Amino acid sequence: MAVITFMVSKGVETIKKFTSIAGIAVLSLNVILILGAVLVLVVNGHPATPINLAAFTSSPNPTFDGSIVAFIAFLVFAVFAYGGVESIVGLVDQTHEPAKNFPRGIITSALIIAVGYSVAILSVGFFVDYSQWIPAIKDGSMNLGTVPYMLLQNLGEAVGHALGLSTSGADMLGGIFARYIGLSMLLAYMGAYFTLTYSPIKQLITGTPEKLWPGKLGKLDEEGMPKFAMWIQFAIVTFIIVLNFLTSQGGASQFFLILTYMANVSMTLPYLFIVIAFWYFKKNKNIAKPIEFFKSNFVVNFLTILVLVVVGGANFFTIIQPIVNYVQLPAVDQTAKALSEMLTSFISMIGGPLIFGIIAYFMMRNYKKKNN
Repeated sequence: MAVITFMVSKGVETIKKFTSIAGIAVLSLNVILILGAVLVLVVNGHPATPINLAAFTSSPNPTFDGSIVAFIAFLVFAVFAYGGVESIVGLVDQTHEPAKNFPRGIITSALIIAVGYSVAILSVGFFVDYSQWIPAIKDGSMNLGTVPYMLLQNLGEAVGHALGLSTSGADMLGGIFARYIGLSMLLAYMGAYFTLTYSPIKQLITGTPEKLWPGKLGKLDEEGMPKFAMWIQFAIVTFIIVLNFLTSQGGASQFFLILTYMANVSMTLPYLFIVIAFWYFKKNKNIAKPIEFFKSNFVVNFLTILVLVVVGGANFFTIIQPIVNYVQLPAVDQTAKALSEMLTSFISMIGGPLIFGIIAYFMMRNYKKKNN
């Protein structure tokens, strides 16, 4: 994180170059997954997991109880998976002819992400028999941290067998695929870190009065970068990660799960404020709007309510999911460790938005006092 913050502070060109490399890595990974899955399907003549109506309405994951709470909580994963494009808005001023090209880029990217995710999820069933994964899911060896590598390992082995390789050859190809996804995910995450280190905080600082920020926090350097604020951001994020690591009692897998939930909630919760601000922005006739995508008041109102219900509900049920899981445990399993893990997960998800929300409130109140 320190290296990324240092490189990002050098200017936007560094961000552009690295995110381009990361984008190519992710695109190639999806191409390998889909083409490999189709090859296995063609050779075998049938998908490894049968495709029927039940497969689209139920989950083979034994830890997913199928309740309405669990289902709605999963929506935040869907929102997070299909979202993320909005984080590049901070680079709109770096786009050639932004009024024309930026909306096109956003729409194109959103369509590619939506179609790519959907096709990739369907393709996994071509070479994976989900029923064979249940023991690994139950014993914890397969989790959010390990499943990508195990998935590509299986793909490599399936492709190897489809090509007529020996067992050892198929295993070797599986190992190559697993290592490739490791490299691709490293580049993808670093590309995301490059963008997320700069874009949100830059929008936050340039979109608010400079006097709102104490000291040098609201200052931009000669490159137009919020360098000081980014280093403060690095220190805060590092502290939160270290604190979570020290307090997590479930090992690396539980630590990774908590970080995933924290990222999902913290990155999707702001959508609620953005869509509310968008609604007020559209209603304010005194603000010039040279570019308008949604011109119908009905469409604006419908989309505002839809996003509020889906994202708000998804975040709410994600936050209470650890409590629901704990309450549903048999009395003998409601141990002090289980209670501690539940509280750690719950507090981790609400702690960041709550603390920074309080800080923002006092910053705004202090700013208003000074300027009245």
